[in-house]
Order: sequence, then structure tokens, then C-alpha cells
Amino acid sequence: QVLFDGIPDPLILLTPDLKISWANKGAIKTAGKSLDLLLQRPCADLHEECNLPCDVEMVRTCLETGEPAHSLVGTPDERSWGLRAFPIHDTGGQVIQVMVLAHDVTEKIRLQAQTMRTGQLAALGELAAGVAHEINNPINGIINYAQILINKAAKQGETNEIAERILKEGDRIATIVGNLLSFSRDKKEEPRPVALQDIIQEALTLCEARLKKDGISLKVDIPKDFPCLLGRHQQLEQVFINLINNARYALNAKYRGTHPDKRLTISARVGPTDDQATLIVEDLGTGIPQHLLNRILNPFFSTKPQNEGTGLGLSICHGIIQEHGGTLDFESEENAYTRVIITLPRVKDN
Repeated sequence: QVLFDGIPDPLILLTPDLKISWANKGAIKTAGKSLDLLLQRPCADLHEECNLPCDVEMVRTCLETGEPAHSLVGTPDERSWGLRAFPIHDTGGQVIQVMVLAHDVTEKIRLQAQTMRTGQLAALGELAAGVAHEINNPINGIINYAQILINKAAKQGETNEIAERILKEGDRIATIVGNLLSFSRDKKEEPRPVALQDIIQEALTLCEARLKKDGISLKVDIPKDFPCLLGRHQQLEQVFINLINNARYALNAKYRGTHPDKRLTISARVGPTDDQATLIVEDLGTGIPQHLLNRILNPFFSTKPQNEGTGLGLSICHGIIQEHGGTLDFESEENAYTRVIITLPRVKDN
């Protein structure tokens, strides 16, 4: 008993009818109930009632085969558990009980998600480098030819509106390619003063055209003299790109066409403390059901239909904001709105 109680992970003993006959201190602590309230209770009931991890199918397999079994399960408190079941035999070789050992693997799964995202960014970086090479050369030629036409018209005291438009759009393409390269490179830069306006502008360079195409009204309410944030430009840009895309999806899901309420707002204010800034991204889209709000930051969890979301975006954003010493919170009402509230360190003296 002393040996098993020294194991911090939950350890329970189950009868063939899947009821608890014994539990160590780790299981008692996880369940938040005394031992007498756990004994002779079905493990499936306690799984739902007090987050004591249990997998009925795994235990049944162990009982039927007489061989150890393992599985991965989630509990209602949004933790992930790796379970291992070990059969206990009588002298005749019959399985009379099953011992289940549970280990919290929530953090391990989160780190695996971050590793996967790093691999995706590396692949995107290679693709972006190829795209930049193929696009930059011809676009530079187009820009140069447009400038020649503008200069020629200027010498004659005229303006060439078409050439000016070509030059403007060419510059925009070059900027998009540059931002794509910056976004895809996972640079290990030290936190430094960064202008929020620049971060939002570069994020919108990649997203604004799609917002306009979908009929989404965008309002950016950030004072010109807003203090600099203390952070990593590329990572914060990644956060805003993800939040803008999520808002766009929610608005399109609610409003198929144009609508006065099909709008997205990005705002900022100083506080809640002297060395912090609060950033808000709000949309009037589909919102998030209340019972799912505490799950949206979990790796691989998505409210989008299958094959439309990886469930990694908000998890990665949460990790980035935490690394910056900030917080990421959500306020939402289903079919009404979603408000994402970010707090980040700011530079006191600009």
C-alpha cells in the first residue's frame, strides 16, 4: 500500500464488472473524493462525474484476452490521459481483476502539436522561398517597365494612370511575397519593442483582400500614439493572422452574403496595468457554445467541420502569447459574437 501510494499517478483496481475495489492516493486526489466514495462505484460513472480517467473498452479487452492493454482518453476537465491496464490472475490463470495506471499526457500532446506546427512552418518556408524566386523576378520587371512608362509620360507633361496602377499593384504583390516569407520563417528573435500598427498592417496585407471579397466590414481602432509592445514581430503577426481568419470563417458561416453586422473590429487600449496593453479582436459571427469555451485552446480541438480545421491554430496562439508573458481570453455568446482579449507586455517609454 505504501509503495502504490507513493506513485503520484492515479492507480485503480477494477473488478470484472468494472467497479473500483481499490485506489491509491493519486486516484483519490484526482477524483477529489474520499476512498469510501470511490469503492464499488463503476469507473465509467466516476470518469464523467469527477474526471477519474477510465476506458471501459480497454479494461474489457484486458479481461477477455488476459493481456495488458493501453489507450488514450480525455476527461471532462479537458485533460488527456495515457492508460495502461494490467490483468491480475488467480492461481488457475483466470483474470479476476484489472489494475489501471493513468498518466497525464496533456502537456506532452501540446508539445507534439507545437512540434508539428514547427514542421508545417518549415515546409511553408521552403514553399515560400520557391514562390518568391518565381514571382519576384517577373514582378520586378513589371514594376520597372511601369516606372519607365510613368517617367516617359512625365517628360511629356502627362500622366499614365494605367502604368501607375500597374506600379501600385506590382508593389503590393512584392509586399505580399515579402510578408509571406517573414510569416513562414520561424526565427528565434529576442523580444524587442514592436509597433502594433505595423503588426496589424502586415497581417492585413495577407488577409484584407479575402475580407473584402467576402463582404466583411473591417474597423481598426488603434491610436496612432499607441505604445510599442515588447515581443517578437513574426510570432505576434502569426497570432493576428489566425484570429482574423477565425473571425472571417465565423462571419461567413453566419452571413452567406453581405450584411450590416458582418463586421470585424480590432482595437487596443493601455492596461490593465502600467506595463501592459490589451488588444481585442471581435466579430459578430456564429460565436462559441458556452460548453465548448474551455476546450477551444486544446490541441486538435476545432469547432469547424471535419477536414476544415486542424485544431492547432488557437493552441499555437495561446503558446505564443504565454511565451510573451501575456494572456489569451475569450468572451462569446453562441450565434451572437466572439471577443478575443489579449494582454501583452508593453514598453512604458516609447
